Amino acid sequence: IVLAVHGAGQCNQIFCRPGTDIIELLPRNHVEPCFSAMSQSLKLNHHIVMGTEKPLPLAWARRDVNAHITIDPEELRRLIRAIESRSKAL
Repeated sequence: IVLAVHGAGQCNQIFCRPGTDIIELLPRNHVEPCFSAMSQSLKLNHHIVMGTEKPLPLAWARRDVNAHITIDPEELRRLIRAIESRSKAL
């Protein structure tokens, strides 16, 4: 399982073996599907944990490239457990 905050460092997923689980922490105010598309073409299992931070005011409703991210740790735990359970079943 690779856990990554959305950003350029995720380009390193090109070195993952097919079937690797990628968990991307994605800021709510910067939704960009590029790494999900990359994972699909590399045959990786891509999962997203969306940030829970407040949405930007409508006047600022654009991609915030400097966005901070807050996630629900319990959501992340549930996802990791589900991935581990699926792996044990294989």
